[in-house]
Amino acid sequence: MTFPHRPRLIVLVEDDRTAQFTRSVCRLFGIPSHDVTFEPIPVGRGSGKQWVTQQYPELVRKQRSKSYQPNIATLVVTDVDELTSTERRAQLAESLKLNAIDARTPNERIVLWLPEWHIETWIKHFSGDTVDEDTKYSHSVSADKERAAALKFFEEFKQFQLEPEQLTTLPSLRGAYMETTRLDP
Repeated sequence: MTFPHRPRLIVLVEDDRTAQFTRSVCRLFGIPSHDVTFEPIPVGRGSGKQWVTQQYPELVRKQRSKSYQPNIATLVVTDVDELTSTERRAQLAESLKLNAIDARTPNERIVLWLPEWHIETWIKHFSGDTVDEDTKYSHSVSADKERAAALKFFEEFKQFQLEPEQLTTLPSLRGAYMETTRLDP
């Protein structure tokens, strides 16, 4: 996929593994590394999920302050863990509300990828393993699988663009692909 107005991404993730996967996907989308800025990940200080929830309002505020730059986009990748993706999305929306920030609108280039449990679920899926979104797979994936998984994500996304109703995949990936279309308004 190429974007007519290649986005400059601000990325918020919970951990290094998710950052590596996301960085690889961005490269495959043709977004050069100098156009992708990762918010610093706190090292060893509590829950990554909680940190993302706290940082999300400021990131949305920052993006909206640059609305004069139509190619700015925000990508948030956060694990769902014990919640559903609907509940996690609601948590993020509530964090905006608590900070007196308007809710995300359908035409904003604010993308949410919400892997069920952990990013490892997606990586195992793309490695050819049979997975479900009810089982925790953290720490059960070797560290060298992110790039290959990113390529499969990219290929499956292209398939989704051509025939969305024909794609059989994990529900959280289908949601991520739908969200990714926000990058090309």
